[in-house]
Amino acid sequence: MEKLVRVKAQSELTVRDYPDKRTGEMKKFYSVELVLSDGLDEFVAELTGDAAMQAPTFDPNTIYNVSCYLSRRIWTSQNGQQQQATSITIRQIKAV
Repeated sequence: MEKLVRVKAQSELTVRDYPDKRTGEMKKFYSVELVLSDGLDEFVAELTGDAAMQAPTFDPNTIYNVSCYLSRRIWTSQNGQQQQATSITIRQIKAV
């Protein structure tokens, strides 16, 4: 998905540890969440990895071209009900 957006809000860099599925080694996951708006829709998208670690402070008055991919997450809640959500991950974001 590609859109022209403004960055309405930006989280701090968050870091969490997770075990690598193949090696069991503990690794770090880096993330920054951005609240984006195209003037009609507003949504949260995530920068991850090196892009999150190198993310500048985005200017809310600047228009950005954002390229994202969407993925569906499925899990079972504590009461046994199946839940699902769409995650939006930013591939690239550039000022226009």
